[in-house]
Amino acid sequence: MSDFAKYCLFNFSASINGGGLKRLEEYSKWFDERGGSIFIISDKIKTDLETKFENNSYFKVKQSFWDRVFRDQSYIRNLPIDFDEIKFYYSYGIPVYEKIGDVNCFHVSNIAPFKKNVEKSFLDNFRNYLLKKRFINYLDIPEIISAESNSSFNYLPSIYYKKFLCLQNGSDDEINFEENNSIRRENIAVTVGTHPYKRLDRVIDCFKYISKNYEINDLYIFGDSRNIKIDNPNIHLMGNRPRDEVISMIAKSKFYITCTTTENSYNAASEGVFISDRSIISIIGPHEELLENETKEVININGNDMYLVERNDLTKLNINYWNDIINKMLLASGIKE
Repeated sequence: MSDFAKYCLFNFSASINGGGLKRLEEYSKWFDERGGSIFIISDKIKTDLETKFENNSYFKVKQSFWDRVFRDQSYIRNLPIDFDEIKFYYSYGIPVYEKIGDVNCFHVSNIAPFKKNVEKSFLDNFRNYLLKKRFINYLDIPEIISAESNSSFNYLPSIYYKKFLCLQNGSDDEINFEENNSIRRENIAVTVGTHPYKRLDRVIDCFKYISKNYEINDLYIFGDSRNIKIDNPNIHLMGNRPRDEVISMIAKSKFYITCTTTENSYNAASEGVFISDRSIISIIGPHEELLENETKEVININGNDMYLVERNDLTKLNINYWNDIINKMLLASGIKE
């Protein structure tokens, strides 16, 4: 087996949950099985990566809210890494400010800094404004600019199109999911995410629609619920829960709902549409890519057009295994396994 993995450096220090954490876990597993790579991660991360994947080397770094804007790679040269040996450097959501490896990849993990009128606080919008300037100013340096959907590249200067590489989230759970007798569907709906751009007001409109038309009794909302108040005994705020628990609840549900207005990927929607019986999802770029050439219906709920899809009508042709995504990345970098 080639020892290519030890020459790869991955920077996930800006990611502690969600899709970033899932990608970190999958990359950790894949490269650990091939001898081990080097990973930079946040000290806030809650995971047992170091014990699960002993062939990898993990360096934890500390970053504050504003370090993310002004000093988000200042630590890197202080780490005990032989940078002369690095052939491939992958940076998740952090601009590549200098040549770290022979080939460098900047992964656009969030399009919020590039999009106007996102429903966020003033502080978040100000930070995103600063992040956008830094992102744009350093796009000359990486050889590869990746994102989780092709629609994300619409927010970047088109002069860099030759560098663009779509690296979707892997969908192993969705591809491998099969209905069986151990799964008992219940008259419930599930949604994931509580940030303002997730538009819980529209989610509740959709819940009212399916309650009336499909006899769905309860809605379960996963995500930070500390500042959310909903006066409805049939709507349950579940808070942040482990991903396995969320997937298990989706597998029990007859409906999945997402009304998000801003996404870099179709990650959460993919889990919903391929595991729940039916789904109502917003019509945005990543969701259109997910459902391209798939059977779907456009319905209007309280003035908003939404996709209505049934799991049994879907082909899964637009989703991929993590193994395929990682090999696509390595092929673009010129590294051979």
